[in-house]
Amino acid sequence: MPLWTFWVVLGIILLVVEALTPEFIVASFAVGCFAAALVSLFTTSLTLQLVTFALATALVLWQIRPLFLRFLDSKEARTNTDLLQGQVGKVIEAVGPQEKRGRVKIGGEEWLAVALEGERVDSGERVEVVGVEGAKVIIKSIDREE
Repeated sequence: MPLWTFWVVLGIILLVVEALTPEFIVASFAVGCFAAALVSLFTTSLTLQLVTFALATALVLWQIRPLFLRFLDSKEARTNTDLLQGQVGKVIEAVGPQEKRGRVKIGGEEWLAVALEGERVDSGERVEVVGVEGAKVIIKSIDREE
């Protein structure tokens, strides 16, 4: 068996193992294997292949792995309701005062709504979503600001 096939098979096995442990450590070694496989196509020197494997693995662990971890590390669990904040909608059923619920249409969907600070928002007014509590949105009128 040619040595390059050994490196490629080992790299694939390491990628499968990485799928079970998503820390990008094992994948770093897989990248080293693929680099060594590339070098083995041009030389039969096992020493050069091992040095390439070691250097490529070290480079990935030192430089690229932190980038992947920073990209994948999410401190905050975001949901679809987070996307509602800042959206503009239209009141279809008057909202407020004293936390009286109404209805707004945002992006084609109807939501229960409560006005910020208990203000009254009339039907037809444009509003901005400033928060989400459960299945209702907290809104403020933007027609009055203009």
